[in-house]
Amino acid sequence: MKVVIVGDGEEAGQVAERLRREGLEVCGGAPLRAGAVPADADARISRLFLEVGIPLKNKGSFYLREAVKRVLEDASYIHNITKRLYPAVGEKFGAKAVDVERAVRHAVSVAWTRKEAAFASVFGSGACGRRPTNGEFIAMVADKLLYGGQ
Repeated sequence: MKVVIVGDGEEAGQVAERLRREGLEVCGGAPLRAGAVPADADARISRLFLEVGIPLKNKGSFYLREAVKRVLEDASYIHNITKRLYPAVGEKFGAKAVDVERAVRHAVSVAWTRKEAAFASVFGSGACGRRPTNGEFIAMVADKLLYGGQ
């Protein structure tokens, strides 16, 4: 059974975590914890990107990797992507926030088009049966790194 959680914050995260412990597939409501960046985050993120079809030479993959690491460091980024996350990532790479958003969207779109089935096998939820938004994808990768044993 697949469960979709709409919403964010502490309550949605607690519900998602409880449902995962009960063995259900959950899409959304990732209960991210601040400061939980794994030591080998770059390698694990790259492996996940390759599995779902995001070419590592794609500019969006650089932005995505940085975005995921920032979300792992500070979970509040996931709730303020447009105003905080994209500008922070853009600042690191000398790009505008709108360019970061576009490159990330393109990378996710390319991966979804090429390897839609890989999303289901990697993330377990099939990205809710549709192409995930940028924020959903970033949250799914962060969630996978924290709880998926990737």
